[in-house]
Amino acid sequence: MENRPELKIYIKDMPCFQNATERQLANKHMGENRYFNLEKLPTEGLQTELRLFILYRGNKVKLSSMRSDFTQYNILCRFLQEKEKTLTSMREKEPEVLIKSLKAWLLKNGYQLYYKHAQILYQKDKMIQNEIILYLKKILRYLDAQDPRPEYEKDIWNLEKIEQVIYKKNPIRNVMRLNFTRITQVQIREEVKQAIYVELRHNCLETVLTELTAMRRFSKFLKERRPKIQDLKDLRRSDIESYLFYLNTEIQRKKCFRSELCHLKTVLEVLAKTLECPTLNSLFLSGDIPRGKKALFKSYSDAELIRLNRHIVTMNPQVARALIIHQMLGTRISDTLTLSPKCLRIEDGSYIISIRPVKSGEYEKPISDDVAKLILKSIEYTKERYGDTPYIFCSDKNQNEPFQYAMIQYQVMSMIVREDLRDDQGERFGFNTHLYRHTYGRKLTEMHVDDYTISHLLGHANTSSVKYYRKMSNAVLEQETREMREALDMILTEIIGRWEPA
Repeated sequence: MENRPELKIYIKDMPCFQNATERQLANKHMGENRYFNLEKLPTEGLQTELRLFILYRGNKVKLSSMRSDFTQYNILCRFLQEKEKTLTSMREKEPEVLIKSLKAWLLKNGYQLYYKHAQILYQKDKMIQNEIILYLKKILRYLDAQDPRPEYEKDIWNLEKIEQVIYKKNPIRNVMRLNFTRITQVQIREEVKQAIYVELRHNCLETVLTELTAMRRFSKFLKERRPKIQDLKDLRRSDIESYLFYLNTEIQRKKCFRSELCHLKTVLEVLAKTLECPTLNSLFLSGDIPRGKKALFKSYSDAELIRLNRHIVTMNPQVARALIIHQMLGTRISDTLTLSPKCLRIEDGSYIISIRPVKSGEYEKPISDDVAKLILKSIEYTKERYGDTPYIFCSDKNQNEPFQYAMIQYQVMSMIVREDLRDDQGERFGFNTHLYRHTYGRKLTEMHVDDYTISHLLGHANTSSVKYYRKMSNAVLEQETREMREALDMILTEIIGRWEPA
């Protein structure tokens, strides 16, 4: 192969090198003479694709990340030389086929496919994929992003580019892509895309993600047990019966599939219309989907609240304010983190807060002066640092987005693990912000507030859930928590006094 200068991409020519700190430049493995050698790739087509990817990475990531890329790139080149010598483009093969080929090659050459990684959030080890596999996936995602086809024709959708109005997104969960590649049957994948495209208009994004998960599991079942089925129009009632048996006898990780089966049924019903195949409407019978288990409502005891809050107030000031306000408002965490700087108004000398839930319509309720002061302090904090923003609790990285749920979760769980905080049963606390909402509702029932008022203060559409909060209120109140209880009771009493049902 001709020795052309453009076949060597020197690290010194990349922005990641030019913008690096002195400490990063001092690393002996990242000298300016290091380069990516495209001659190691078997074809000119791959050289062109990888050149664009490497230059893209050099402009986006830090120098330390490029150091890791050197290792992964060289191993990937060996794989391509040995197993894919005639490949002129990564797009020539299905992503799953190429990844499967790489996994087989790695095992044959003594590499592990997964490594253990300590996971703070769930207090156990997490298995993560070999970085070489992840590097190939990055390349495939990059190439997919450069694909000129309409987004809905691709196997990975970038939701920012898709020509579709998404019904509802949850701002605190940053979902950027929908990945269809794990549905390995080509025709079924295309059919599922049609259904998901329709569903994005009518259901919130988190529901659509669950529908896609349900179809992935069903696709895996068909691949293993019904390989001849390559089109959902070929499904019969016997296939659904086999799937139900498979779920109930062979899947051990999950105990109830009610929600997943409901979402699978929904997708098939959507396809019955879009594909004009009415048989997809009659595959499920009324008794196929098990009844849902009654929700087990739990709440924090007063002692547990004190234990948690004693450490929450030592966290990052704005994170701590968000969590305390969340407790005092009794809202969902998504509603707290998406509060607007204009959410407060004064009426007859009292503060009224406007809450815009992700799941339902906007509602208002009165709050105490102390809670209002904490919210105003949070607004002031954000305005001083970022100016005018759409959210009180805005992300440091992007001031147009709110705090992300994952960030809050990580910080709280890190604090719990570091301080070894335990509940009344001696078990280490988990992360469940919805328990604060349950606690709020339980406190209202202990104050003998009527169901209608409780449902409005919680932002519920009706009173059907209030009975669960009443069932939680039978705990014996401990003497040592009296001071905290009385303070919370005073705040809630002030709210009730201002609440006038329409």
